[in-house]
Parts: sequence; C-alpha cells; structure tokens
Amino acid sequence: MDSTKQTAALCQVCPRSARTLPGQFMNRTRLIIALLLCWCSMPAVAHKLAPALLDITPQGDSDYSILWRLGLQTPPLTLQWPDGCKEGPQTISQQGTALDRRYTLSCDQALDGRTLNIEGLEAARTAVLVRLHNAQNTQQTLVTAANPKHRFSARHASDSVVLEYLVLGIEHILIGLDHLLLVLGLFLITHGWRALAANVTAFTLGHSITLAAVSLDAIRVPSTWVEFTIAATILALALSLSRKPANRGGQQWLIFSIFGLIHGMGFAGVLGDIGLPKQDLLAALLAFNLGIEVGQLAFLAALAALFALAAKIHKQVNKATQTLAVYSMGGLASFWCIERGLSLLN
Repeated sequence: MDSTKQTAALCQVCPRSARTLPGQFMNRTRLIIALLLCWCSMPAVAHKLAPALLDITPQGDSDYSILWRLGLQTPPLTLQWPDGCKEGPQTISQQGTALDRRYTLSCDQALDGRTLNIEGLEAARTAVLVRLHNAQNTQQTLVTAANPKHRFSARHASDSVVLEYLVLGIEHILIGLDHLLLVLGLFLITHGWRALAANVTAFTLGHSITLAAVSLDAIRVPSTWVEFTIAATILALALSLSRKPANRGGQQWLIFSIFGLIHGMGFAGVLGDIGLPKQDLLAALLAFNLGIEVGQLAFLAALAALFALAAKIHKQVNKATQTLAVYSMGGLASFWCIERGLSLLN
C-alpha cells in the first residue's frame, strides 16, 4: 500500500478517537483539579477567620486581668510586654474555634504611655484587637503587621473605633475564602451590570440584616450550622454554574438575598469573637458592615479586570478561566461540606 492510501486509511480511523481525546483529557483534568483543591484545602483554615483579641482589665494601679484569645488555626503570636511587667499562671480553655488564655499581669507601673510589641503578625497573616478597659471608657486599637507596636493611652475617640472596625470588615472579607468564593460565583452567574447591581444589593441587604441581628443578640444560631450552610451555598452556586445558562433559573436577586442572610451570620461570628464596644456599639457595627462592602466591591472590581483581560487575550482563555473558577468553587465547597458536616456529628 502506498503512502497516499495509508494516509487515507488512517484518516478513516483516527477522527473518532481524536475527537474523544480532548473530552477525556478535559474530564480528567477537571477531576485532578478538584482532587488537588480538596487536598490543598486541608491545611487551610476552614473555620471563620477573626483577628486575635487581647482584652486588658485593670485590677489595681498596675495589675491587670488579661484575656488572650487566639484562633485554633492561627500560628503562635508572642506578646512582648513593657519592661517591669510579669505574667502570672495561665488558665486555658477552648471557646468555639478559639483558645482563651487568662492570667494576671503585674507591672511596676501603669501601662498608660508604655508600649506593647506583638511578634509573629506577618507570618500569621492576622491582626490583634487590643482592648483596654478604663474607668471612663474602653480603648481599642487594631494592631497589624505593618505596625506591630502599640502604645497605650487613656485617650479615646469614636472616630478611631470607626476606623478600626472599618479595617476589620475589609480584612475579614478579603481573607475569608468561603465568602470570596460566594462573591466570585455571584459575579460569574450574573450577566449585565444592572443585574449585577441588583444581585450585589440583595446580598448586601441580606447579610446586613443578620449581621446586625446576631451581633445584637436578637437571634442566636450555632456557629457549626452556620459554617456548614455557608459551604452549602457555595456548592449550590457552583453546581448552578456548571449547568447551561438557560437551565440556571431566574429570580437570582431573591436567591442572593437568602445567601446574604446566611453569610451575614458568618460575618457576625467574627464580631462575636472580638466583641463590640458598648459606648460606640452602633458606630462599630456600621463601620464593620461598611468595611465588608468596601472589600466586596474591591474584589468585584478585581474580578472584572481579570476576566476582561482573559477575554481580550482569547475567547478560549476566558472560557478556561471561568471553568477553572467554577471547579475551584465546587472542589473547595465539597470538601468544606464534608468537613463541616462531620463536625456537626461530633
């Protein structure tokens, strides 16, 4: 058989298998991606993320009762008290997803005007809310890796509390992977800026309601159920994105308002860990909620830029980016549903 006939014979056989190879390759690739995401998410924090809390209550002129609350998943942080201060024996107890250490701090003089240094903030990628109770007020400061030293002062201002809780809200949404994935899904499933504005508004109103209600103790829901339901919303959204657009259903704003109610209870869990200042309760609550919105809008802007760039490069690049995003959502959400579901049984 000459080369021409051989080529013709091969062409009759090869197309069928050649057509199946890309599909098989893509299916295997998606499966591998999902498995890798589940494996990689195991060491990640699957619980709500909150700053550490250092609560200081005077017990005399220079003695203080200390509450040092650190998340179970947070790397160790070291408190370097001013010279002349000594920590007493500690009592340790677990409170939800955090570990409480309580002890007495004895100093040779009052903390006012002196400096505390917190080591390990950059490696832990977290912050510490330092709260000092005085007879007249409560001083609160958010200590971050950018400035790990805190100078105690008797001065108290409401504008500083607003700024601190605004930053807390921004940080929480930007380091909360589960909440970011929900916003990612919202962006991917929405077509048109008007529909996007409607869905974002519905989600915002939903989480604002439950954030206020839970923070003010109007309602109480076990955190384990909240965390499981949050994972379930992400999984449901990923499954919806895997369908054809015609089969995704309508009334998206209503669905996202319900999702917002669920995620708002998760946001409130952070405030439950660090607390709200009694004298500036409303201002702190509004600032935290506003911070969440600022972080959320910043993330949406980043997503819009990313997918616009992918579409500009090539249509297939944009499609592949969206596919990877959906399978990332589904893989991580499936793992969280299993992990958090098992915690409900314990």
